[in-house]
Amino acid sequence: MYQRILAAVDGSEAGAPALRTALALAAEQPAQLRLVHVVDEVASSVINEPMVNIEAVDDAWSAAGKKVLDAAAAEARAAGITADAALLQRSRQECADAIIDEAEQWGADLIIVGTHGRRRVKRLLLGSVAEGVARRSRVPVLLVRAT
Repeated sequence: MYQRILAAVDGSEAGAPALRTALALAAEQPAQLRLVHVVDEVASSVINEPMVNIEAVDDAWSAAGKKVLDAAAAEARAAGITADAALLQRSRQECADAIIDEAEQWGADLIIVGTHGRRRVKRLLLGSVAEGVARRSRVPVLLVRAT
């Protein structure tokens, strides 16, 4: 049914069930799997302090994102699945939009995103990448709630 699955990974414990679901579906279908992690450059673009090395901050965030992708790819290999990975750099774009754009450009027919299951005030204050993807994507979305 699904031939190209895009899974957004963030390296969190809450995101682990989404990765496991993506691996299981990719194996079952069988489907190509693309792992993506979004590096949030928006915060560094609004820091206006001459004492802050913005390039170093961006490099650190990119390195952390690469580690997340490497760990997810290693988990895929351990499950016998070959997955390609993409580190998405976003600047003045919401994480959800970066994921949706990548899914559309890559030709995904399913996006898998983990959700933390926040409620009320926390969700209002922190927002939800998963909700943004689910609301705006033209590609079907599978939300996997953290246990």
